[in-house]
Amino acid sequence: MNDDLSNMNLSKEEKEALPLLIEEPDSPACMALRQAAYRKARDMDGNRAYVWGGIGVDARPCTESCDFCSLGEAWHLTPQKEQVLSTDEVCERAAFLSEQGAATIALRTTQHFGAERLAELGEAVKAVIRPGIRLACNTGECTRAEVERLRRAGFSVSYHVVRLREGIDTRMSPEKREETLRAVNDAGMEAAFMVEPIGPEHTAREIVERARLSRRYHAVVIGGMARVPVKGTPLYPLGAISDARLACVCAFTRLCDSSAKLVCAHPPSVDVLRSGANVIVVEVASNPRDIPAVAANTFRGFSFNEARALMSDAGLSFSNEYFCSLP
Repeated sequence: MNDDLSNMNLSKEEKEALPLLIEEPDSPACMALRQAAYRKARDMDGNRAYVWGGIGVDARPCTESCDFCSLGEAWHLTPQKEQVLSTDEVCERAAFLSEQGAATIALRTTQHFGAERLAELGEAVKAVIRPGIRLACNTGECTRAEVERLRRAGFSVSYHVVRLREGIDTRMSPEKREETLRAVNDAGMEAAFMVEPIGPEHTAREIVERARLSRRYHAVVIGGMARVPVKGTPLYPLGAISDARLACVCAFTRLCDSSAKLVCAHPPSVDVLRSGANVIVVEVASNPRDIPAVAANTFRGFSFNEARALMSDAGLSFSNEYFCSLP
């Protein structure tokens, strides 16, 4: 075991899956573990795979200026004029994602957007999407009362994480991020927590610690998200990890969690879907991993057609409903 993990009290599952984080992604040990994660996913939910549909509601300069985020005010990449989708525009995009077969629709807003306005959008979106679709919020820090308001509005999932190197590469404290996670648990809303944003510099120890947090807060959606380098942000020169490396992280989260059926990976690839992931994301409008613009139709051209093709290549079947009865 390398020095990075020498003083960690690893669980049996973490020890068994550790080669995924410390060996080359195509090593025999990693390939065997990736295949084991793939089998575990199929055992938990057949061969189904799902799409989260994400809507970037606003593109505005964010005063937090995280070192990887294109929306940071300090990087001067955001439009000179603040861009925010209207309620009708959000509903139009939500209806489209619903028609295409999204199993969850996530409304993504910037750090200081405001819970009450987000709740109003959630109520409007619930009226135009298929019954049974989960509605997720992805926004800044919230109190328990604010989470309860979002839940009453129709949100059932909150995507919220303590990011890798939170407080170093970001201007937010890990403690404040965890306060919101506790509020999500206390309010009875489901949590979604992925290890992110992963770059080449992140260590095995850091990844293990973040994967543990997803379990501590009982996340129903786990997985990994690679950092997408955006030119003009401070971390751009560090580059990106490979699809295979992301696949190893997703396999690690799958093998170390006994309850979460949903493992999400971003960006999507056949590698991640063959390594235990069964959720990928189709995004529209503003995106912190690209030059912000609410008018964008998809993130770098990735649509439902591409999502379905990747799932087919990975031997998985696209489904628009979670955990339906097996045939």
